[in-house]
Amino acid sequence: MAEMVVLVHGLLRSPRSFAWLARELEKVGYATRRFGYPSVRGTIAGHAGTLAGELAALAEGPAFSRLHVVGHSLGNLVARGALGRFRDKKVGRVVMLVPPNHGSPVARWLAPLLGPWVPMLRELTDAEGSAARRLPLLDGVAVGVIAARFDHVVPEKSTHLAEERDHVRLATTHSTVLWNRRMRDHVVDFLRDGRFRSDSTWRK
Repeated sequence: MAEMVVLVHGLLRSPRSFAWLARELEKVGYATRRFGYPSVRGTIAGHAGTLAGELAALAEGPAFSRLHVVGHSLGNLVARGALGRFRDKKVGRVVMLVPPNHGSPVARWLAPLLGPWVPMLRELTDAEGSAARRLPLLDGVAVGVIAARFDHVVPEKSTHLAEERDHVRLATTHSTVLWNRRMRDHVVDFLRDGRFRSDSTWRK
């Protein structure tokens, strides 16, 4: 029975941003579903509710034995919110690409200027009590986090989760991580084994 990977894009992006990774995952046997949502509008909680409904629908069917999630940036917060509402025995592993788990200082700086046009920025700030910092933990879910060394949007310290099983940093930026071949290999390894590559050369 196939395993499904649900891919959740980030702010100002669309499901097309995961086209390459989706093809790469399909090459090694995974089914993929790219979840789309209007990232500049709405709320993390609202989008999380929609994603939770999609996950529940996938879990109810007989086609897939496991459901994994891979998110980019804001998409990881939507995924956390969804998994806080929906938890099923089919839920497998979660890989987070450059997640603002503790918010983003860039969002805090930009929110006063661009907040009227991009309301989501207010939820993404690293201010105490922001929506990003109030999300539920993912206890009982295997979580792997991939940070970017040259990320000027989400500092590495903001990517960590207390319950993460593994954490790795790649020599990419916040955006280019989406097309990085090492990222692809890390994602496949974590989905299969619950760990990133152990060779230290892959952790640079």
